[in-house]
Amino acid sequence: MSNPNASEVVDDTVLATSSRQPVERRSLGAVYTPDTLAEWAAGLLTEFSGPDIRRVLDPACGDGALFAAVEQKLPGVQAFIGVDVSEAATTEVLRRFGAKARTLTTDALYIQSDSMPRVDAVIMNPPWGADLAQGSDELRRLGYELAVGQYDSWDLFVEWSVKTVLPGTRVVAILPDAIFLPEHARTRKLLLERTRIDLVARLGEGWFEGVYRGVAVIA
Repeated sequence: MSNPNASEVVDDTVLATSSRQPVERRSLGAVYTPDTLAEWAAGLLTEFSGPDIRRVLDPACGDGALFAAVEQKLPGVQAFIGVDVSEAATTEVLRRFGAKARTLTTDALYIQSDSMPRVDAVIMNPPWGADLAQGSDELRRLGYELAVGQYDSWDLFVEWSVKTVLPGTRVVAILPDAIFLPEHARTRKLLLERTRIDLVARLGEGWFEGVYRGVAVIA
C-alpha cells in the first residue's frame, strides 16, 4: 500500500490521499468480476453514453477485468484510471494496459471531489461485505452520510460515486441485490435524489463462484 501521507500523480492530476491511515479491511470483500458480467456492464456504457468515452475510472479495479471489457466495447478509450488497496492489483492493471493505465494504490473512499481527475465514466464492482476496521464516526467525518445504522462497504462506494465524480459522468455499478432490502433504503433514496437512473437490473445468483448472493446492476 502506498504511503498514506503522500499524494500520487495520475495522468498529471494529483490525487491526495488522507493524512490518516486508509481504511484497513480484515476482509477485503473482493470477488473479481466474471467476463460475461463484465462485458454486459461495459456494454451499458456504450448503450447509454455512445462511443465518446475517453477516460474510465474503476475505484476498486482489481486485476482490470472491467477495463478489459470496456476496451473491447470502446477501443477508443485513452485512459483507464484504476484505484485499489492492493498493490498487486494495480501492478497487474499497469501490466495489462500499458500506456493507457493510470493507477493509485489506496482506498478510493479517501479520494475527495477536489482531488478527483476528470473522467467520462465510472465502472465498478465495489467490495461487498468488506469488514471495515474504521468505525462509523471516522467515515462520517469523511462525509459518508450512509455510515449509520446497518450499511455495507458497497453502500459507501455508491455514495462516493454520487458525491465525487462530476455531474454528467456515467456510472455503471455491479452491486448485490441486497440494495433492494429495507436496510439499504437510504442508498436507494440517495440514488433517486442525486442521479438520473437509466437502468436497474436484477440478475439473480450464480455469477460469482462460491458467492451465493444475487447481483444487481445499476446505470
